[in-house]
Amino acid sequence: MSIFQLRLKLELLTHGRMTLVSVYKQGYCLRHKRGDDPLVELEEGGMLFAA
Repeated sequence: MSIFQLRLKLELLTHGRMTLVSVYKQGYCLRHKRGDDPLVELEEGGMLFAA
């Protein structure tokens, strides 16, 4: 799976609230998009992610 596919899948699962961003010389990290609540609950799994 490519980074693009992974980012797309995450955005679909979180309804566009979270995305993958590139971290200079470190790889990628999961981040909330601007203007969102820092705590997001996924509908299907009931898992919580904090920023």
